[in-house]
Amino acid sequence: MRRTAAAVLVALTAASLLPLTAAGSASAAEPGLTPIGTVAALDPAAPTEPPATVPAGVPAQLPTEAVPDVPVTAAEAQTALETATELIEGEAVAAAEDGPVAATPVEASLVMRDLFAAVPLLRGKDRARAEAILARPTDGAGDPQRFGYTVPSSRSCSAAFCVHYVTSTADAPPSPAWVQSTLSTMGQVDQFVTGTLGYRRPLTDEVLANDGGDARFDVYLKDLGSSGIYGYCAQEARRGSQAIAYCVLDNDFATWQYGGNPAEVLKVTAVHEYFHAVQYAYDALEDRWMLESTAAWVEERFADAINDNRQYLRFSQVRRPGQALDTWSRYGGFNQYGNWAFWEHLSQKHGRGIVRKVWERATPTATRNLYSVRAIDAALAKKGGIAKAYRSFVSANLTPARSYREGSAWPSPKASATRRLTAKRKSAAVKVRVNHLASANVRVKPAASLRGKRWALKVRVDGPGRAAAPSAVVLVKKRGGGVARKVVRLNKKGTGTARVAFGRGQVKGVTVALVNASTRYRCGALDAATASRLYSCLGAPRDDRAKFRLGVTAVRR
Repeated sequence: MRRTAAAVLVALTAASLLPLTAAGSASAAEPGLTPIGTVAALDPAAPTEPPATVPAGVPAQLPTEAVPDVPVTAAEAQTALETATELIEGEAVAAAEDGPVAATPVEASLVMRDLFAAVPLLRGKDRARAEAILARPTDGAGDPQRFGYTVPSSRSCSAAFCVHYVTSTADAPPSPAWVQSTLSTMGQVDQFVTGTLGYRRPLTDEVLANDGGDARFDVYLKDLGSSGIYGYCAQEARRGSQAIAYCVLDNDFATWQYGGNPAEVLKVTAVHEYFHAVQYAYDALEDRWMLESTAAWVEERFADAINDNRQYLRFSQVRRPGQALDTWSRYGGFNQYGNWAFWEHLSQKHGRGIVRKVWERATPTATRNLYSVRAIDAALAKKGGIAKAYRSFVSANLTPARSYREGSAWPSPKASATRRLTAKRKSAAVKVRVNHLASANVRVKPAASLRGKRWALKVRVDGPGRAAAPSAVVLVKKRGGGVARKVVRLNKKGTGTARVAFGRGQVKGVTVALVNASTRYRCGALDAATASRLYSCLGAPRDDRAKFRLGVTAVRR
């Protein structure tokens, strides 16, 4: 079952953010905190200033490579409001590129984030409508846009969580036992994510006037299924690069709405959404693809037997290697979920702590603000960096069943081209263009006329220059079921050769993966409001459609 992941209500940098108005949610004064504010504080014509003081290590103006991809004009703000309205009314449905996973709404996380940033640019009824959508369910009349409770609420709490609910209306959970199940599941999630995996806890909301009653993390149960949403975690206030958040989950995950076992759907949704709140304790402005792909990855760690995230793999690079790893597809692409496979590869190779290490590198400091791929490169600096790791990922994806613990149930990669060599036609050439952080697979098969052990395949790669971080991997599939891999060594001009076995009696076929591991961008060059696909640092890739020419020749050894 597909999930609409957390509502990332991400703030802008201190110099460009205005506080958000919401009835009954004025914040307590707190140095360095950009809170949900009051109506009187919201004069859109008034200049904004950085907080007078900020926490240690977090400057008011961060030296940054990252670029917030949120509305900055009145027209973009209006579009954000319209999209959010369609979302909560269940009308923002988009078809997936390869057919539906399920009835799929436009991604809620970015819709809500954009709406949060749009509030200062809206006026009158439009602003009031945006504030109502963004309010906590317990704001009641302050949240009339279907997400607010219309009757008094109750709560059930543990040492770390409070689950808020109502006992009547469509928002009521099916029984008190479901409330307790939600509370217990959240405790298990927290113990696993912050205990076993060692991530930070979400920031406390004790500094806010509307803190849900106390400093414990708040989860609200709502009938979200009517809007096609599983859950979300919404930011309310920001301290430097970090953000305070609360979560909303569906009130029953009814099978007739979600298509699965309610307890299992609760489990995977709870860990996915809570992990977003954890991410906000590192960097609330991080690139979209990393927010979602790591949240889908943590599902595999916490709820391995459920395999809900497996459905997205057909949109990932495991199946579709030609689409950039850091692609955020606005309309139904789902690759941002499916590429949890990248983190699975890293964690199998380097230990699951490597994902936390990337988030630690992505956390802005007084001297650095690394966006997603730069943070990956920094975390892997002693292991060859992102270029080596990405080539290893591409190689692993050529044989999922061998490369991943559950890979026998994963899809197989697509090929860009297939060539069949014979004793009369011993050579072939293929020209392809490969985008950044992507690859192209070319399959070469020996005909029956290429019998005997003396036949080999000579591979010549002519790729882009070293700046595009090109590489090539050759995979030989043997008739006995084994495989052999060989990296083609490319010079600074992107040229290299290799030889591998190719006799029909021993070899079923050869696959050459042509890899573009470039992470060079013109950051901030893409328009988040209009682009259907977005990349790291809201950047325009500098090395997309890199030219590769592959020559293959059957030769006698």
